[in-house]
Amino acid sequence: MYRAAAAMEKMATDLNKGLLKPYRPITCFTCHRGGGEEHNMAHPRPLDRRQVQAMTTAWPGDARDPDGVRRTMSEYSLSLGVNCDYCHVVGNWKATRSRR
Repeated sequence: MYRAAAAMEKMATDLNKGLLKPYRPITCFTCHRGGGEEHNMAHPRPLDRRQVQAMTTAWPGDARDPDGVRRTMSEYSLSLGVNCDYCHVVGNWKATRSRR
């Protein structure tokens, strides 16, 4: 369990320094939501696949975007509890917004 936690802490640190640098930093809470009643749970809560499918179906981007991109972005959105426009520019979904 310690190795998994250490690996995830490193992952969050690396993401904050790299891909996510323009945005607010992520923490363990970002994915695990503090655990709620299950405050010691080792894994993020599972996503409701119906919600992922609904978001994929109501995709705001280009209809030609691959299914994998739609599914991944929908999973990110649901996991983080934000809408697409939290990171992306409405009408130009390939552009990202700075969150500093």
